[in-house]
Amino acid sequence: MALAIAFDRLRPLQRSRWRLTLLYAGTMGGLLLLCAIAVDVLLTRSYRFDLDHRLEAVAGVVQASLEPQLSRSQPLSPDTQQWLRQLCPPRHSCPTSGHGKVTDPAAQGGYLQVLSADGQTVMTLGVGPINPRTSQAGWQTLSRDQGHFRQLVLPLRDRQQQSWGLLVLGRSLVELDQQVQAWRWGLAIALPLLLAIIGWLSWWLAGQALQPVLQSYRQMQQFTADAAHELRTPLAALQATVESHQPSEAAQVWPVLERQMTRLQLLIEDLLLLSRLDRDQPALGDRCCLNDLVEEAAAAFMPLASHAQIDLQIEAIEAGLMVSGNSAQLYRVLANLLGNAIAHTPAGGRIQLALGAEEHWGILTVRDSGCGIPAGDQTRIFERFVRLDSARNRQQGGAGLGLAIVQAIVRAHRGQVQVTSAIGLGSCFRVQLPLIAT
Repeated sequence: MALAIAFDRLRPLQRSRWRLTLLYAGTMGGLLLLCAIAVDVLLTRSYRFDLDHRLEAVAGVVQASLEPQLSRSQPLSPDTQQWLRQLCPPRHSCPTSGHGKVTDPAAQGGYLQVLSADGQTVMTLGVGPINPRTSQAGWQTLSRDQGHFRQLVLPLRDRQQQSWGLLVLGRSLVELDQQVQAWRWGLAIALPLLLAIIGWLSWWLAGQALQPVLQSYRQMQQFTADAAHELRTPLAALQATVESHQPSEAAQVWPVLERQMTRLQLLIEDLLLLSRLDRDQPALGDRCCLNDLVEEAAAAFMPLASHAQIDLQIEAIEAGLMVSGNSAQLYRVLANLLGNAIAHTPAGGRIQLALGAEEHWGILTVRDSGCGIPAGDQTRIFERFVRLDSARNRQQGGAGLGLAIVQAIVRAHRGQVQVTSAIGLGSCFRVQLPLIAT
């Protein structure tokens, strides 16, 4: 429901959803129609093949049994006619030449005719078409007022292997036509229902396919709004400072302007970094030593921690741990994590920066004894412009992009970052990076 409302508000996405729906429905509907046509053709041919097989089996039996009793000098004897009537009585089976039993076609609209050499009807069993076309031997399909017929015409030879006449064995196609017609009626009833289901599924699939687009659009809207808000704050401070001071007070105004310009510059640099990380992956061909990064970060943040009366402890293994990536960006990860830890740890607290290895992963851990992060907010802290303590961060110039940058850099280096925290017990950020052979 929420997705439908969102699409109603976003007409371009709604049009895209309609186009995707038509594409999906057209593709699946076309395949369904092709399958239905293929099944119809296969079923019709299967029925026809089965009918031809039965007629051919019975005709072969009758021909093989009748020819030894034929004589050119005389017509069918009464005994032969009686034998023919008893050979395939209605609703019974006829023996075949070593292939089991074949149902008599006369029991289901079939007929048998024996014709002399001059085309005269000698004997007829069952009800066949009037004026059948029997000038040539082979398979024939007849269309008469009585309906459609399928028949097989075989030549008959007497005991001297002289041409005697023709044997016609056929069957009405009314039952076959009824079966095909029933199938087609069922298909005509089922197809609209199936197409309606396909249409609904296509609409749903189009909505599912556009959900990431809608989510990205919402994120872009939120990002734009947050960025505008963050940029508006220092600009408003600059404007207020300039408007409230006279030119003679430039010496007093300059430090304020300098701090706000620095804040704007850092914010724009962070936004550009996130944009580059979203658009391009960093080159991972350079070798970077995690031990060197830890030493560099410790040297840079040790004075800051000491000034804040925080004990910064460093624990790193001696062996060099090498990763593939951008050393400046990876240093940015440590700098952001240590900066956040110092900002959220009270005086007298402790921060631990540790480096270790687990299997093929290098593990960077930043643990502090600060105020901790609520469980409900731990999934949000890596979002852009999210500040759990907005008043404190604004005072210190933060824009809520630090952890978003950390996550973006770590993911770009095929790693992952996790956080565990509890209120009053501090937080622990764990960064895993794939190691390379030294």
